[in-house]
Amino acid sequence: MIDFFSKLLDTSDFPARWHCGNWTAFNGWLHIVSDGLIFVAYAAIPAALFVLLRTRRDVAFPAIGWLFVAFILSCGLTHAVEASIFWWPAYRLSGVMKAVTAGVSLVTAAALVHALPAAIALPGVKRANDQLQAAIERERLLHDKLSATHRELETRTSRLAMRERRMRDALGAAMACGVSWEIETNRIVSHLGFFEAMRAADVDWNNELDAWTTLVPAEDADELREAARRAAVAGEPFHHRMRLLGHEERWDVRLTARPEPHVAGQPAVMSGMFGLAPSGTSRGSSPPTF
Repeated sequence: MIDFFSKLLDTSDFPARWHCGNWTAFNGWLHIVSDGLIFVAYAAIPAALFVLLRTRRDVAFPAIGWLFVAFILSCGLTHAVEASIFWWPAYRLSGVMKAVTAGVSLVTAAALVHALPAAIALPGVKRANDQLQAAIERERLLHDKLSATHRELETRTSRLAMRERRMRDALGAAMACGVSWEIETNRIVSHLGFFEAMRAADVDWNNELDAWTTLVPAEDADELREAARRAAVAGEPFHHRMRLLGHEERWDVRLTARPEPHVAGQPAVMSGMFGLAPSGTSRGSSPPTF
């Protein structure tokens, strides 16, 4: 074997193919041109595959692609050697090329058979396109539905905002305000129309309304807590009258409220409405006159 490979390119032991047998010019050139054209094609195909595999990293089964590059290129080189034997009888090289081609061919065939089930399971281009188009259509319909829902929500929100604005203006015109607060802490959790009521009463108010102590004197707030506790126990509405902090000589706060249904684990809450009325001498649990 060592002697074989040492003489791999030695052609002295063999005659050129032109001189081996009775070759006519047509018969000889038929083989030469055919082998040459096969070589050209078998060189172009793996070159194109090489560019594809290097450019597209998402090709399915890239290892098989590279095996095909080696297989087709080795076939082309074998045909090139076969064409050259008519002048350069390198039969040893030709044999080695055929052996290499045979080995690469067997490996490629085995890899192809192994990957065949997975390749069959791959969706076809048309099927993939159809699925993609169907997914796009579903996304478009969903987008249209969400857009319609968004527009509807915007319309409803605008209407609710308009209603709230009108309610605030109506309460303000009456110098009244809707209010909810925690009984034990006197913390005001929500109110509606308060600032409008202050403006209607020509009261300069720049603070937030977050507790009764910001609206009425501390002793009035304490009396309110006790009255609210009694009303919560009785489960009945109650009325209360207090002074407006900072404007005690001008305005009273007249309140009517009732306890909200109690929720376990949550603070007890009162909800109702108060209004501003000219200051009077009668305060405490008296019915409002606004």
